[in-house]
Amino acid sequence: MADRTTSKTTSNDKRLVVYVSQEMFEKLEDLAEKEDRSISNFTRNLISQALETIEKR
Repeated sequence: MADRTTSKTTSNDKRLVVYVSQEMFEKLEDLAEKEDRSISNFTRNLISQALETIEKR
């Protein structure tokens, strides 16, 4: 398995548990792999981008 891009957590970081369908998980897994990221890191970046987009409205 290739090295994954990771980001360090701080004491201020919070854990979020989200349940997704098998189909959604597989899509996230495929996209994360293409960017050589962990699923968690990829999803965190995806959420961050979505929040930025929403805040610009």
